[in-house]
Amino acid sequence: MERVLTDEQIESWRTDGFVLVEGFLDATEVKQAREDALLHFPSREDFDAAPPEERPKLTSGMGFEMLPYKGDGLNLTAFHPKVTAAAEQLLGTADLRLVQSILRVTYGGPDTADQPLHRDFHDNTLLPPASADTGFGHLPVLIYYTDVDEGTSPTFVVRNRDGGDRPLVPFYRQREDDPELYDHERPNLVTAGTVMFYSMDTFHRGSAATDPEGYRLAHHLVLRPAGCDWMSFTAWPPLFDTEHGRRCIEQLTPRQRELLGIPAPGHPYWTEQTIDGFVARYPNADPEPYRAEVPR
Repeated sequence: MERVLTDEQIESWRTDGFVLVEGFLDATEVKQAREDALLHFPSREDFDAAPPEERPKLTSGMGFEMLPYKGDGLNLTAFHPKVTAAAEQLLGTADLRLVQSILRVTYGGPDTADQPLHRDFHDNTLLPPASADTGFGHLPVLIYYTDVDEGTSPTFVVRNRDGGDRPLVPFYRQREDDPELYDHERPNLVTAGTVMFYSMDTFHRGSAATDPEGYRLAHHLVLRPAGCDWMSFTAWPPLFDTEHGRRCIEQLTPRQRELLGIPAPGHPYWTEQTIDGFVARYPNADPEPYRAEVPR
């Protein structure tokens, strides 16, 4: 198992409920992700220049786009080996599934609004979250593709030591109902390339983008151990039945495809017949890793 997180970072994640890792993605990877994001959402300059009817559909100043994406670099970032390696360290298993990948843009201005502090497990799993040391951990990940300051919608987070003793329900905590919890929140003021690994029971919230010229790009991922079907968010097959989806699967390695639930080489699913079908559906994918493991 590759070690991309230090023991101190892992301990911070366990005790605080989150850890921020600056420089997790390098400048080239961030630049490619931003360029690919422009295929879905205009830059701040182009957004302001476009007439209202030509602007993307937004909710409270935010736009969302699910995997697969139009840009190959952004697609591959969802399966980034370093993110996967960190998830292996935190969840204690290499048999992982990617269950969420959402690109989110925020345009600063009067339409954006503060979220209340909340925990993410309520719409990601049918059951209460379990600690990672049980083998049933559940890992949300937030990748920042732009610098974030106080005016560009920073994520506010509460350390578990300060808020983790609250009952699991209600999931959302309004400021007027729990002002002490808000006293403990701190904003993530980060540089592009920073990644936050956190937990499903960590209190956090998105904040309003008060800079009228602000522009924030972030990528939300969620990974879990295989077999934990009560933890889910996305059904991938209908989303990948597109030109972009087929190209994405063709470019993934067998290991990366496993994150979508595609069986690894050597799995009994793979026969000469199913491999031929795989080639027909994904003609630019390399079938040899699967062929090499089929019993002759």
